Amino acid sequence: VAKVHQIIEHDAANAPRTLQKRIGPSELGVACDRCLVHMLAGTPKAEQGVPWLPWIGTAVHAAVEDAIVAHQRPKLERYNETLFVVLRPATYDDATETVKFGEIHAFIGPDFVLTVRHTAQPVLTPVRSRFENDPDLLARGPQAVLYGLLDFIVDGYAPVAAGLENDIDEIETQVFESDPNVSRRIYELAQEFMELQRVVKPLHRVLAGLER
Repeated sequence: VAKVHQIIEHDAANAPRTLQKRIGPSELGVACDRCLVHMLAGTPKAEQGVPWLPWIGTAVHAAVEDAIVAHQRPKLERYNETLFVVLRPATYDDATETVKFGEIHAFIGPDFVLTVRHTAQPVLTPVRSRFENDPDLLARGPQAVLYGLLDFIVDGYAPVAAGLENDIDEIETQVFESDPNVSRRIYELAQEFMELQRVVKPLHRVLAGLER
């Protein structure tokens, strides 16, 4: 039995779709990215039509690897009919007076949207509720969902900017009061500003890519 398992594992490891290194048709002629999404979404395996078997071995594709790896800057990439988008939401924590940065990866295809969150915040319930309560907007398809996701994340930057402005006012007071902790706070605030810039600045390339 062990020998049989070794033969099966060796055959699977050397199958064409296992060795495939990029998004594209599998040896069965089925779009791998779409089959992977159906599998992850829990779509039942069909006896007729498009099976999701070709997803096996495609987890090494660049797009899927990107979705697994966090700490990326905002970007947009195209894989045939599928878009892969990395977005970096931000929230301001009043209790600690710090900025929390999140990371969301999204696959947008002709008839699906798949998101991968690498952080607990922010939750995307408001985006989902918006589309569930607006059938006309939902009818516009996956591109409209991407718009809703971008709109939600960009709107979240306003409270962050307001929180940072308040921090600057407080630091000015600390400076005039000769607070010994002010140097460290200035350094931490500068780090947050630079990270926010790294998060926001690439968005114009993402939006420009959507216009093509």
